[in-house]
Amino acid sequence: YMGRLRGEPKMAQTFAKAAQSAVKLAANSPKIAKGAVKSTQEFLASPEVVKTWSTVKKEFAFPGPSEWPAVQKGFKKLIRSAQTGAFANFTVSEAAKNTLVFAEICTFFYVGEIIGRGSLIGYDV
Repeated sequence: YMGRLRGEPKMAQTFAKAAQSAVKLAANSPKIAKGAVKSTQEFLASPEVVKTWSTVKKEFAFPGPSEWPAVQKGFKKLIRSAQTGAFANFTVSEAAKNTLVFAEICTFFYVGEIIGRGSLIGYDV
């Protein structure tokens, strides 16, 4: 019983210190939040991020109506090369690009499936 009594003042001191830290954190949270917002704004305004974001917007944009004939032409060329075996004549560079595009499409499909079902594994049945 005496050992428990000896430990109680230390526990009370620990709780008091934790409460004081919580009060300081609450008092400083507006400053912390302002600093986080400022550093985030500075990061987003950096030239590297601006350039990357403009590239991402161009590359991931859906094709517009004026670009559909080129898309259709590309699909027809792809089907024709599959039917005639012309894909065997691709250079290594073209084959690598096509493989990466296929992997990218598959990855987006699988990530969309995971987001859609809300689970990494299987559907809730």
